[in-house]
Amino acid sequence: MLDEEQERNRYLLHENTLTNKGYVEYLNRFIDQQVLPNLRESDPKILDFGSGPLPVLSDLLKARGYDVNSYDKYFSTDESYKEDRYDLILLLEVIEHVLDPYSVLSGLVEIMKPGAKIILQTLLVDDRINQEFGTWWYKEDMTHISFYTKESFEILARHLGLTVGDCGKNVMIFLK
Repeated sequence: MLDEEQERNRYLLHENTLTNKGYVEYLNRFIDQQVLPNLRESDPKILDFGSGPLPVLSDLLKARGYDVNSYDKYFSTDESYKEDRYDLILLLEVIEHVLDPYSVLSGLVEIMKPGAKIILQTLLVDDRINQEFGTWWYKEDMTHISFYTKESFEILARHLGLTVGDCGKNVMIFLK
């Protein structure tokens, strides 16, 4: 595992900016396919947890008129987000970077409104990847330290007192 300085420096190598057309298109697809269908309130409060060096997802949601807070362990460290309650918490390509997902998610459960959702997106280990894990490109990123199957997320949700909602490929939705 990388130490915190190495990990932070690795994240700084990403070109996840508003000027990166491909990245913005990817985020807009995530918003259209995962975020919008899961909003239950007309004026939802959203948390972008693990927003990275530049909170591009938050910026895109704010541009659409949503109330969004951002938090990142290295780049947006203000923990005042814990004082709010959220309808939707997003962990987009974040959970694979987390050493203790139960503790992190437990903290997020505490700030969820009743009926709220957590949307987690990460590449899931399936039967094919499980057989080819030694050559799987996703594990080569040294900041990726935790890997999940659909079943491991179901167990994690159960231990958190949550249920797993309808989800797509590589996306898990936890409901309170």
